[in-house]
Amino acid sequence: MARPDTLDRLAAERHEIQRLAVKYGAEAEVELADGTRCDLLAPGIAWEVDWADKWYQGIGQALYYGLRAARTSGLILLTDEPGRDWRLLVRAAETCGRHGIEFRIELTGKVNKP
Repeated sequence: MARPDTLDRLAAERHEIQRLAVKYGAEAEVELADGTRCDLLAPGIAWEVDWADKWYQGIGQALYYGLRAARTSGLILLTDEPGRDWRLLVRAAETCGRHGIEFRIELTGKVNKP
């Protein structure tokens, strides 16, 4: 059974995917021909959305979804504590830049709450 904090993160990630679909003009959680599911499929770009601490997994998924969808690969990393996650975000940005992956950072709703 998944830990409660894991379930909270999964629910928050799904919420963010829905919010970002509107922001990026994308369709959320699109099943591709091989049965995999791309988080956001926008015109010209296939986005993987994940938490900053999973940046390395996100890069692989982004590359694969871009390949399967015949679009540019993109990675959106979520953070609710940018100060804590800055090293991870820098690593992701450098790796994405080196491999032609579009990269964005999105602050979750928790950042603006007391």
